[in-house]
Amino acid sequence: MNKKGNIFLVAGFLLFMLIIIFFVFAITIGTGIVTYTTEELDGALSDLGMVGSTNLTDTADITFGTLNTSVQMLSWFSGIVAVLMLVSILIFAAAIRTKADGFLMGMYLFMVVLLIFVSIFLSNFYEGIYTKTDVVASELQSMVMASFLVLHLPQILTVIAFIGGIIIFTGMGEEGFV
Repeated sequence: MNKKGNIFLVAGFLLFMLIIIFFVFAITIGTGIVTYTTEELDGALSDLGMVGSTNLTDTADITFGTLNTSVQMLSWFSGIVAVLMLVSILIFAAAIRTKADGFLMGMYLFMVVLLIFVSIFLSNFYEGIYTKTDVVASELQSMVMASFLVLHLPQILTVIAFIGGIIIFTGMGEEGFV
């Protein structure tokens, strides 16, 4: 099949990149909020004391204490998911390899520049939250891997988009998976 001039594959790839950018951002922010909430909930429930013959402090420690320990692991999990999502961009690029076409390359470069501007906006927004001194900022600062990815998203996306463009447009006559 001749894929030369198939704009939908390249547009789909760029849309996929945009979705990944927002997911990485949302996962990082969401994980920070969830870990903070469970930590506060665990602290609030640790001093319930006795009600009748039931020790609510022990019950809360067994349930919410275990939940809090599990949720605190989400910070690394969110970082790993973010890395896998960024790697999936390259896998998707390999799947849609196409023959070089000047119009598609120009459109790809234009759209990548727009995506990089979106990632700069998201990174700056995240940095504004990250550099504050409130509790959410301290929670985000404890998420080292995910925070690094979001803070350096424009640079990471530039490298991934460059490599993805090479993979897509150097098909050398080969067909992709799609």
